[in-house]
Amino acid sequence: MILLSIDPGVKALGWALWLDGSLARAGISTTKERALDRAIRDHRLAVPVADTTALEEMRWRPGDARSQPNDLLAVQAVGIGVSSHPITLYPASRWKGPIPKRVHHDRIRKVLGQVELAILGEAAQGAHAKEVLDAVGIGLYHLGRTNRSGGQRQ
Repeated sequence: MILLSIDPGVKALGWALWLDGSLARAGISTTKERALDRAIRDHRLAVPVADTTALEEMRWRPGDARSQPNDLLAVQAVGIGVSSHPITLYPASRWKGPIPKRVHHDRIRKVLGQVELAILGEAAQGAHAKEVLDAVGIGLYHLGRTNRSGGQRQ
């Protein structure tokens, strides 16, 4: 089974590819396109195809100025447009919970094996490292390797 996990974004999209439950590749896709259809095209060219996709589901948070409905719709459209079908959607509240990103990312690293850490290390560099780490976190949760807080399942 080949799984693609995605942390969607219009300008930057993190992805991780899993083969039989192990991280095989990871990366970031970026685009400067402003038109949604062109952004989806650019990301589709950069992201591998899989048997199924685990995708972060966007949720509107009333009262949060960063949570704008039209922006969330665009981000979700990109994620779905790039995904391999079938798709399983996970809101952040389900796969990550209220844990701060830094803490959650540290927990992700603790769950990965040596080869997986090397793959992550190559992919998660620079300004968009958090998108790759989130894509890996979504994949780990989908595969049952982590719990909601990012800790290793017993």
